[in-house]
Amino acid sequence: DRDGVLNLESEGYVVEPEGLILFEGAGQSVGRLRQLGYRTVLVTNQSPVGRGLVSPETLDAIHDLLIERLQEESPDGILDLILYAPQPPWAGAWARKPSPGMLHTGNVLLNGMDDELKKGVDMEPHHHPESVMFGDRTADRGAARNAGVRFIPVSDGGLPIALSTL
Repeated sequence: DRDGVLNLESEGYVVEPEGLILFEGAGQSVGRLRQLGYRTVLVTNQSPVGRGLVSPETLDAIHDLLIERLQEESPDGILDLILYAPQPPWAGAWARKPSPGMLHTGNVLLNGMDDELKKGVDMEPHHHPESVMFGDRTADRGAARNAGVRFIPVSDGGLPIALSTL
């Protein structure tokens, strides 16, 4: 997840790059995960896009800044992939957490399983037994459960605090 995990959660939404405030140590934490052999995929519900509060281009700029700041803190602070679901909660979208769609899609993309990707909502989970999801919301926990991966809850302090549980 992004908000509340890598960066401070805004009272509204992060709708401009200037609103992105990373947790201290976020880049080092992502780097540490990579050093441990994990691939890092950011999966984030971003209903402000679907609600017209932020454009996809602005969200891309926010994510570009996120990537830059993670790597400023640690050269290994690399996100392999960023996926987001733009739909509002009431849309019942397959990709939107707590559905496992983004987790399955990320796994398929990282592992080159093109035939599986063509199945769309009928994709089969092929997650590595050591896969883990960090999140701060019930929807994150549900996505992890629905994808069959371990969930590590994140509270105040974000990923840098939660990483100690690995």
